[in-house]
Amino acid sequence: MRTFSDLDSDFNSIHLGYRWLRNRAILAELLDVHYTEHHRKYHTTEHIIKCLDLHHTFCSWNAKVDLPFNKELVLAILFHDIVYEVGSKENEKKSAEFALEYGKYFTSDFTDPLDVIHWDKVAEIIMATVHDGKEVPTLAARYMINIDLYTLGSSREDYLASSKAIKFEFMPKYGTLEFVYGRNQFLESMIARPSIFYPVDIPMFDVIFQKMNERAKINMKDEQVRLTRMV
Repeated sequence: MRTFSDLDSDFNSIHLGYRWLRNRAILAELLDVHYTEHHRKYHTTEHIIKCLDLHHTFCSWNAKVDLPFNKELVLAILFHDIVYEVGSKENEKKSAEFALEYGKYFTSDFTDPLDVIHWDKVAEIIMATVHDGKEVPTLAARYMINIDLYTLGSSREDYLASSKAIKFEFMPKYGTLEFVYGRNQFLESMIARPSIFYPVDIPMFDVIFQKMNERAKINMKDEQVRLTRMV
C-alpha cells in the first residue's frame, strides 16, 4: 500500500506543480499517522491517494483547464477524512477544523500572491463532503464531491473492493443487521438523486461524470442485492 511519504518526491514532478506546498515531509508523516489508524478500512491512505490520482488525471487530460482554488482543492483532498470515527456525523466538521488549525502553522517564504493559500476555502470544500444532498453552490465543492464519491462510479471490481472495505469498517461497531439497514438507506438515498455526480461546467469532465453516474446506479443496485443475502 502506498503512503503519503512515498508521494513526497512526486510533488516535485507532477505537472500541477507543488512549489507552494511547504513542509511536505512533515505533512506526509502527519497524514500517514492519521490515515493508517487501526479502525480505518476504507477511509485510509489508499482512498485519499486515489482521490489525488483522479484529480491529477482529470487535469492532465486538459492542461488548459484552470480549476478555481486548485491549491485549496488539493489540500481539501488531503485533509477531508483526516479525522474519522466510524458513524460519526462530526467527521467533516472536525476534519475542516483540523485543516484550519494546521493552516495556522503553515509557513511559506513566497511573496507571490498566487502562492497564498485560503484555508477558509479548504475548510469550506471539506464540508461539502458531508454528502447531505443539499445544493452545492461552488464549482470547487461540486468537483470535490465527485472526486470523493469516485468509487460509486468505478469499475465493478473496484466497487466490490470498496464496498467490502466499508463493510469491514462498519461491521465491528454496528453488527450485521444494523450495518445492512444503514448501508441500504444510504444507497437508496443516493440512487434516488437525479444525478450522483455534479456538473462542473467543464464539458470533458462532465461527460466523464455522467458516465460515472450511470455506472454508479448499476453498482449500487447490485450491492443492494448482495446486502439482502447477508440477513
